[in-house]
Amino acid sequence: MSSEEEISIPSEKIKEMEGGKLVVETATSKEIKNDESEKKSRFHIYFFSSEIIIFILSLVGFIFALNVPVLFFSLRSRYTSYAWEVDPLTFVIVLPIVTIALLNTYFYIFKLQPKYRIYGFLLRLLLVIVTLSLSFSLIQPSGHSYYNGIAFLLYFIINYAFISQLVLKVYLITTDKSIMTSLFRKAIAGSPSELEWRKYNSFSGYLAIISGVIVLQFFWLFYHILLRNYLIKRAKRKLIVESLEYDSEINLSTISLELGLNLEEVIFILKQLSLKRELIIEFTRYGAILKEIKKPKWFTPNMKVKYDTYLGQQKLSEIELIANKFIELAERIRISEEDFKKVMDIKDEFSVDDLVMLLPHKVVEVKKAVFSRKRWVHFNLEHTLLKRERIVKAFVENASKIFKN
Repeated sequence: MSSEEEISIPSEKIKEMEGGKLVVETATSKEIKNDESEKKSRFHIYFFSSEIIIFILSLVGFIFALNVPVLFFSLRSRYTSYAWEVDPLTFVIVLPIVTIALLNTYFYIFKLQPKYRIYGFLLRLLLVIVTLSLSFSLIQPSGHSYYNGIAFLLYFIINYAFISQLVLKVYLITTDKSIMTSLFRKAIAGSPSELEWRKYNSFSGYLAIISGVIVLQFFWLFYHILLRNYLIKRAKRKLIVESLEYDSEINLSTISLELGLNLEEVIFILKQLSLKRELIIEFTRYGAILKEIKKPKWFTPNMKVKYDTYLGQQKLSEIELIANKFIELAERIRISEEDFKKVMDIKDEFSVDDLVMLLPHKVVEVKKAVFSRKRWVHFNLEHTLLKRERIVKAFVENASKIFKN
């Protein structure tokens, strides 16, 4: 089929544009759509209905376990050790209760709308109180001489399914945000500070779900309330300290913009570290100058690189001063060997002849007068100016064995 024979089929959006029916989606229209979808959703009806169902099933199970224990457990032998044969009716009641309870826990955390959380929490709390009070009576049922251990174990599993994620449920009551925005915010984009401590939020979310199944979230409670705040506080301080430069003024407004923190918070943290003598900082009108790090914990790998660069620049600046002094001496054309070593601060045991061998060719030459023991250092000014970078490099590489300090 040729291009002329091809049929152009316009999309639905183009048709709406041609008919003038296109509506631009704004933030307000999206919110209205979300509200309408929430109104149409009837998920909370299922949730509350299923909670009532497991409440009724639990009461029925307790009635049978307390009053008609023969249906559930029978003594295998009167004269041997106690053992019980579990009736299938037990699992017919217990398994649906545990399954629905755990499933509703998942729905409560991830699917139930925030405005219905308080009602779901109160309903489950009532269920927990009733089942716990009834399960304690199973430890030694009245009218029976044996310890109904298996019945108690089964209903302990039921109670555990009810109480699972209790801490997280309490936490979700206090916020209107969804679980994905409060505990699972991934560090995808944002300022360096957001990227740094959003990972603690996502870790908190995973720890909350995992520990809720194992130990009722005591690990998450310790991490989220105590440890996480400490880690975030330390991460802020670390980012601010790593933004400073040795012996160089850094504008604190620039740091606050780059990290996504308030300027007052940046100044407060630096003042706090300075007063604690963990850092030596000189504050200027618009910024701060890092002089020294006292506490080793702030001497991170990034700060070590900055410190090595700072020392290298200091060393280079000193060598550049020596190179400038060498060029000034070269303008004299010649100078005695003793004066040369004194002015350049060269070690006594280091020979000027060795220095000549280290420097580029034809830069300097040592000559001796015909009728004198005195030696003279002769310079070639033109070669010295042309080969200045190579002279500095030679001084830097051999500074420790040439110069006194």
